[in-house]
Amino acid sequence: MTLCQNWYTHTIQVWGFNRLSSQRFCQNLLSNRRKSTSHFLFGITPYSGLVGIYEETMEFKESIRQLSERINEYKNILHSEEETKRSLILPFFIALGYDVFNPSEFISEIKCDIGIKNGERVDYAILNDNKPVILIECKHCGVRDLTPHVNQLYRYYNASPETKLGILTNGIVYRFYADLQLANIMDVQPFYEIDMSNISDSEIEELKLFCKSYFDIDAILNSAKERKYKKELETLIKSELLSPSDDLVRYFIQKVYNENINQDTFNKLSYLVKSIISETYNTSKTSTSISVKQPQSQIYVKTEKNYSEKDYSRYSVNGEGNYGKCKTPAIVIQTYLRNRSALTIDELKNVFPSNLQGSHGVVRDELEVKDKELRRFIPLIFGNKRIYVSNQWTPANFSKFMHYVNSNIEGITIKKVE
Repeated sequence: MTLCQNWYTHTIQVWGFNRLSSQRFCQNLLSNRRKSTSHFLFGITPYSGLVGIYEETMEFKESIRQLSERINEYKNILHSEEETKRSLILPFFIALGYDVFNPSEFISEIKCDIGIKNGERVDYAILNDNKPVILIECKHCGVRDLTPHVNQLYRYYNASPETKLGILTNGIVYRFYADLQLANIMDVQPFYEIDMSNISDSEIEELKLFCKSYFDIDAILNSAKERKYKKELETLIKSELLSPSDDLVRYFIQKVYNENINQDTFNKLSYLVKSIISETYNTSKTSTSISVKQPQSQIYVKTEKNYSEKDYSRYSVNGEGNYGKCKTPAIVIQTYLRNRSALTIDELKNVFPSNLQGSHGVVRDELEVKDKELRRFIPLIFGNKRIYVSNQWTPANFSKFMHYVNSNIEGITIKKVE
């Protein structure tokens, strides 16, 4: 090999390629650049040009495929987090087009002071205009469950208001986080996750969205929101088809019944609506069986609730924000928890008693929330664990909550945005 080839072979070995792979890579690289040899030898500088050559000569799909193969080859012989970073994680971001050798673009051990804890550092950050827009927390490839480590990235993310994305990885699985629910508060659930050891062609295409050359934070966040809403809608629609809620049943009844709907009428017609939904769903999904029980009796209960009326009121907390009634309580509790790290969950429940909301309660411990109930709550990080704040608020119980907070919680005021 030439001196130039030897230099690039040595440099690429820093990425984690073995020497033979590095030699082959450089030989292919030089072969592909023969028509512009002078540019290859003199038109680039070490490090900054290296990433450019990698992008120009390796198709993105091929580079990801090669990295996937290397993961399966190396994952059992990497013994530390540092080896995982060098052999798996840095090559991943190089494949995405980032110059990991440029400290104005890609920096390691960035400081993230959190409250009274100083000296906290996140493994890597990708910079834009000298501001960290992506934080990357790394773990050893032997760490199979990343979930217990999300709190660490959560703290870093929330301490860095310029950050738009968070990535948690063990070099094999990559989880992407944003702040889709509350501004500057990282969601506890990732909006996107890939397994690099078993990645499909469609996932490679989706991964392009995170490439440096394609990077558009608005496009990424729009895609993240679409994924989030799609998943939630799929869960909601499936749930409604399996067990139709009273709201859905009432919606259909109102379409065909022009008179006032009292409870007796609702009870009589709800069985019919649920039966039709069951038959329709079972026709398209024959593997799913739904049984609808006919009510044993119809009891007339007078109700004054207007089910067709929608409440679009918006509220601010301490003069900031513009939230609906379902999200406002979570903002209030998030605000209340600041500088109260010593508070216990039981003490928090005493401050915000369950009867303010009703059957769900205002706040619950993570062990008190079943999987099928998650859509009824907004998750927050509380100390080193999660808590869940109800998002089930009617105009009546929200008005009660708002009056309670304004009268009893010092330093927090909810106001209706006109």
